[in-house]
This record gives sequence, structure tokens and C-alpha cells, in this order.
Amino acid sequence: MTTVPGGCLYSRPASRSDAFTNVAPNFSFNYAVRADVSVFGALARGFRAPQATELYRLQSGQQVADLDSERIDSLEIGMRWSTERWSGDAALFAMQKRESVFRDSDGFNVSGARSKHRGLEFALDWQLAEALRLEIDASVARHTYDFDTVAARGETFVSGNDVDTAPRWFGSAELFFEPGNNAEFALQWASIGDYYLDAENRFSYPGHSLMNLRSRIELSQRLSVTARFNNILDKDVADRADYAFGQYRYFPGRGRELFIELRYLPGLAREGR
Repeated sequence: MTTVPGGCLYSRPASRSDAFTNVAPNFSFNYAVRADVSVFGALARGFRAPQATELYRLQSGQQVADLDSERIDSLEIGMRWSTERWSGDAALFAMQKRESVFRDSDGFNVSGARSKHRGLEFALDWQLAEALRLEIDASVARHTYDFDTVAARGETFVSGNDVDTAPRWFGSAELFFEPGNNAEFALQWASIGDYYLDAENRFSYPGHSLMNLRSRIELSQRLSVTARFNNILDKDVADRADYAFGQYRYFPGRGRELFIELRYLPGLAREGR
């Protein structure tokens, strides 16, 4: 296979073989302080080999993409606890990513992008009453670039700037009501914080919150109904937002919607087969 002459949007490199060897160690521990409290930690490395499109779908003029595997080193330490009415866990984490692939000022695929990630994740389960339970999950973190360069279309990466489309906050709170074994109702509040839309941190999306409701009712041993009522307040939100070609771009989220599922088991004896 030969390279297509210049003038095309993409060049087609000559056939070749690429191989990547990566080692991903993982060290972890868990120590029980007492019966209802434990601490844990982990030190690990992950990796991602370059994708085929990054290696071979090249801009006109680029003959070879000399890419390395993307690597991320992470350190995590946290605590878990459990009582009669409370249970949960919380963890601090720090990560550093290296050799991420990006397009340079010539539009070529190159390795060398770096970023840092620091934050706290926690989950809480609170039994408010016999039939009432509250679950909270959240992450508070800062994701920043750790390199300086001018990339494709003049986008400037500055060390210390927030990674674009990476919110510092997201989480949810869900209230469960279980009046008996045959029914369950859950009201959920889900939130995502504001985030920048470009590497230079000039444009941002304000984030959003949604309310969702779901229920399950067992009408009999064979018949049950499940309902999901999403985006109860019918808010206009973006599943993803960015800023490109001099304008904001939004990938709209779904509006208010209701799903109802009816499930019927014609013969319980068949479940044992």
C-alpha cells in the first residue's frame, strides 16, 4: 500500500506493524481498624495503547504517527464504615496521566500531553426509618493540564488550567421509600457542576441538576410494573457542551419522558430450568 499524494484531507500510510508492551502493577491493602471501620489504599498504573485511528488516520503531510501508550499512575487512600443506620466510604485520590495523544499545531497526531487529577469521592447510605433510606454519591475533584503547547487551530494548553469538559463536582442524592416487599419508590436528584469548554478556560458551561422518579410494584408473583419518570421539571440541559469554530455547541439532553414496563412471568416453574 502506498501513500496517497498530498491534497487529500487524510493521508494513508504504508502498511506496517505496530506493537506496544505495557506493565500495569497494582498494590493494594485493606486494614480493619475495628469490626465496623476499615481503611484501604491502592497504588496502581493503567495504560491505553494508541487507537487505530490515531495511528493510521493521519493528516495530509504526516507519514508516521510515532505514538506511545498513554499511562496513568494513581494513588488512593480511604475509609469504610458501617453502623446499624449508617454506612459509607470516602477516598482521596491523586492521579497523573502521561503521553496522552493530541493534535499539534500542524494537525498531526502526537504523544506528550500530561494532566493531573486530585480529589475526593464519597458515598453515604442512611437508613432514616424502617421504610425510608437515603443514598448520596459525589465526587469533588480538580483536573488540570500539566504541559504547555499550542495545538491544532491555535488552541493553547497551559499547565495549571482546568481540563476542558471536566467538572469539579458531580453527584446524586436518592431517597428510597419501600412500604413493603412488593413496592419501591425512588426520587433522585442528580447534579453536575460547571466546567470549561476550551483548554484556555475562556468559555464555560454552568452545569445542571435533574430530578428523576422511578417505581416498582409487584402486582402478583407473576406480574410487575416498573415506571421511570426522567427530568421531571423538563429542564433544558446539555449532555455535553464545547466551544469550537467561534461558537458554543451543545449536545442536548432529553426532556421530560416517561417509561413504563410491564413484566409477566407465564410460569414460575420455568425459572428453575
